Amino acid sequence: DKPTADSTSLCGLTLKRVHGSEFAFWDDPKATLGSITPAMVPQRSVITLETTASGFDSEAHQFWRAAASGENGYVTLFIPWWLCDVKNYRLPLLSDDELGALTDEERILCEAHALDLEQIKWRRVKIRELGRTVFLQEYAEDPETCWVAAGGMFYDAELIRSLLARTPKPIDTDWGGALEIYGELLHGEEAIGGADTA
Repeated sequence: DKPTADSTSLCGLTLKRVHGSEFAFWDDPKATLGSITPAMVPQRSVITLETTASGFDSEAHQFWRAAASGENGYVTLFIPWWLCDVKNYRLPLLSDDELGALTDEERILCEAHALDLEQIKWRRVKIRELGRTVFLQEYAEDPETCWVAAGGMFYDAELIRSLLARTPKPIDTDWGGALEIYGELLHGEEAIGGADTA
């Protein structure tokens, strides 16, 4: 059963460890977590929340982003599919050239994460079986596109992943990580920035 704030009654309990499974699919994630935390032993307890992505900008996604930026006291840990099961998430190749040329996305995955061709074959079969959107939600590859996939693919995940792989690290951040600075203006230089927040 999915826990809810109403159904969670922890009066008189003292907890040291809590494992909250599929946090993003709880009826009211923050309220339920709020009813659990008072029962935790101060400074000697651990709450572990694990979940499949549930949709871009959902309550769980907001919680994940707050944890990633250090705002809520939680620490994020993202585990992509190739680290979840290194033995079974692969299919043997029938010939050396069975896959043909790799796509840019596959090449980036191989270069960035040392995936082999058996893993790429398994990935291709799963994408054909489930469809791209469900695959990227259920077999997450990075902590950004899995949330996008769960909310319905509006943007091209392959393009997003490619751009993320090429993005340099910011030289500075501001506003709690909301503003990332990638370069400094030279004396006398002017810059115009714009964004469509919709």
